[in-house]
Amino acid sequence: MVESIKNEESSPIKKSLLILLGAWIFAFHLVPLFNEIGIVLVHVFMGRSSGIIYLHLFEWSHTDFLYPLSEPIWWIIGNFINIIIATVIFLILRRKRNQYFLPLLMWAPTAYILQGYGILTSLSGLGGSWTGFIDSGFPIGLALVIGILFWLIGIFSLYLIFPLACDVSKIKMWKLLGMNVIVFPFWTIIQLFYIGFSLPSIVGVLTATIVPIVISLLEKPLFPFINRITRTQKIIGDRTQFKELKWSAVGLTCGLAMILMLIFIFTPYEPYTEKGYVANLITFIIIIAISFIVLILILYHSIKRRRKSSNIKTKH
Repeated sequence: MVESIKNEESSPIKKSLLILLGAWIFAFHLVPLFNEIGIVLVHVFMGRSSGIIYLHLFEWSHTDFLYPLSEPIWWIIGNFINIIIATVIFLILRRKRNQYFLPLLMWAPTAYILQGYGILTSLSGLGGSWTGFIDSGFPIGLALVIGILFWLIGIFSLYLIFPLACDVSKIKMWKLLGMNVIVFPFWTIIQLFYIGFSLPSIVGVLTATIVPIVISLLEKPLFPFINRITRTQKIIGDRTQFKELKWSAVGLTCGLAMILMLIFIFTPYEPYTEKGYVANLITFIIIIAISFIVLILILYHSIKRRRKSSNIKTKH
């Protein structure tokens, strides 16, 4: 009896961890893809020929143009196109409160956080997407305000979608903290082993670890206030009702993340070295292994559920 209760308690945590990890990896790769698409659209709008997009799992993705626009403002506008599209999708899908939309809902928070991080690292001299724009004369104070504002919007957006992935009101603080510390620095740590231990990469890992800790510590205290405004989880009396995660939603989210990573792996990238090919091969093996584990978990729990239902029917 005690063992069955423990299994029931651990299963939601596994689902929440997997769906958040899958959604974060999906969004983490969708953002640079649409950044480059936005830059291409700007070039086409300005009458330049469309470029060739090169995607990379571990380094900066980029686009090569025959006649690139020289003004940094146009490249920033390309990034803003990504943010606008992600925000519109977020505002539309958030009203549905559907766990199957979690990968797309994660897109906007990730876009704001990564863009804000790019601004702040550009200001600190570590390099970033706004370095050329700031060097061209953009006010440093205004850039700082925009960077902090983007971070705040991104973090607040995360608070809006967390209740779809886990029961924030009931989950223990140490479990919530552990889950977020595993999910959000995950890909940054993998990148560290490829890029190397430089100051920008170490700062990236520290940021990706410290920020989730702060988010986790504030998440439970802020949840009642945010949920009363957003109604992400239904309020019945003085309690909130969490809609249990389905393994099909977990499988869909992880599957979309794997597909997008495979697109990055098999997209040609000019500066690939032997190191890049080895890293891609290792990543491909990891993807297959994770996919296999998720599939086994889904099959195991579906078989377990069928056995329980059949036992209940035989008893009646």
